[in-house]
Amino acid sequence: MMSSRSSESAGKVVSTVANNLRTTPPDRDKPMKNRREKLKKTQDASRQETTESLAVLAGGMADDFNNILTTVMGACALIDKDESANSELVHCVSLIRSSAEHAADLSDRLMRASILKRGGTGGSDTSSARDKSTINDIVSPKNTTDGATT
Repeated sequence: MMSSRSSESAGKVVSTVANNLRTTPPDRDKPMKNRREKLKKTQDASRQETTESLAVLAGGMADDFNNILTTVMGACALIDKDESANSELVHCVSLIRSSAEHAADLSDRLMRASILKRGGTGGSDTSSARDKSTINDIVSPKNTTDGATT
């Protein structure tokens, strides 16, 4: 048989436990929050990896494109040296050179954007204004002296 003291203290313990259960809500959202955080970290890592892969691809394409433009510009220079070239040919070569220079500028901006996205400075040991360009500066068309954009 239980003494009244024992039943009184047992009642207090039960009452305290019951009160704690009512006032402390179970943390049911914690596992869900952890899953959301893990999913966000995984998505961020995947996005970063995709961005880096695209930057490498863009850099490679810009490099290949520059190689093609070198051939075009070289051909223009050879035709310019030909004194027997007629004025129509010289005009066409001038248009080709202008377009190739524009394409070279675009390729250069693509290469710089690729380098920035990969976190590099293009192998330059010195800190120049060009190395500190932002992606927006690189991809925005440049203004020419006549007010047109290239």
